Amino acid sequence: MDTNTILNAASTVALLAGLVFAGIQIRAAQRQRTRDTMIQFMQSFSTFEFVQGITALVDLPDRLPRREFEAALGDKLDQVRAVLFALESIGILVHKREVPIGLAEDFFTGPAMLSWRKSARYVHELREANGIRTHFEYYEWLVNIILERRESVPREPAYIAHRDWKPK
Repeated sequence: MDTNTILNAASTVALLAGLVFAGIQIRAAQRQRTRDTMIQFMQSFSTFEFVQGITALVDLPDRLPRREFEAALGDKLDQVRAVLFALESIGILVHKREVPIGLAEDFFTGPAMLSWRKSARYVHELREANGIRTHFEYYEWLVNIILERRESVPREPAYIAHRDWKPK
């Protein structure tokens, strides 16, 4: 073999090694980003205010008209609105593919589904009263996506699906 062939082969091997290394680094960065997102979710939505807002929503009857919804919540209305805005933000992040839908489902299926059942009529009447059809649009979109995914691929609760899991 001549020197040029050896140098070309070495160059090709170096290039391939660089591409493999870059691929490994990209995958590691994606895993780190997912981990960081999970931690940020836990911290952002495990606040006392978020829990108070969810609790206030849970205690409401389903689909109250706007005025009754607001009256029933009283001074907790702002906490509930904070929950709705948080779920709107999650919907936007999922739609923009900044947060994987599976991660959002793992963290927020319960709060999203339950709070939508309680607040859907309120949101629709709020849109109508203000003439703004986009109020909480990504919150509603997120709930619809979760419902569609649940219908197409039913999911067992973690306490059943992972009952045989043991820590190392």
